Amino acid sequence: ESSNVYDETCDIALCNSKKTMLTEAEWIYGRSADSNSQYYGVKKGTTYYLKVTGLGGKGKLKYTQTKISEKSGSAKKKAVTVKAKKLVKGTIVAGEKKADWYKIKLTKKKKISFYIDGKSQGQLKMTVYDKSGKKLINSIVVYGSSAYDLVDYGKYSKGTYYVKIERGSKKSNGYYT
Repeated sequence: ESSNVYDETCDIALCNSKKTMLTEAEWIYGRSADSNSQYYGVKKGTTYYLKVTGLGGKGKLKYTQTKISEKSGSAKKKAVTVKAKKLVKGTIVAGEKKADWYKIKLTKKKKISFYIDGKSQGQLKMTVYDKSGKKLINSIVVYGSSAYDLVDYGKYSKGTYYVKIERGSKKSNGYYT
């Protein structure tokens, strides 16, 4: 949060314990911390640094932590089953290459809709596969503080489907519901 909307600008990036940038530097400007919030997926017990550059005057930095209890699979064969109308939460951690996997089992032909929300630095991507591994849906679902409220993909035949949530680029990270 800066004291002057025009004079106080800077770039901010998340760095690891070796001070290597894990995210792209984002340009911050203006008076309101709410309009300049950055969101990062981080791991508990790990040291991170914020790299601030280009700040010519005074500025304030405030942070909050939100605990995300996550149950996801680390690979397709370890995918966690999600039941209809149930919410799952997950984190795509900065600096890690891991993705989150879920599976949906349909006992008959049904319409599938996804309600997705989250906050990210960069893009988080959702891909849906059928049991054979064929890609059915590939979509960016979270970008910054925006997300799709509803992603509706029509009817699916009886069977098992897999949902993969991953970073959209090398430095993307964040959380989703």
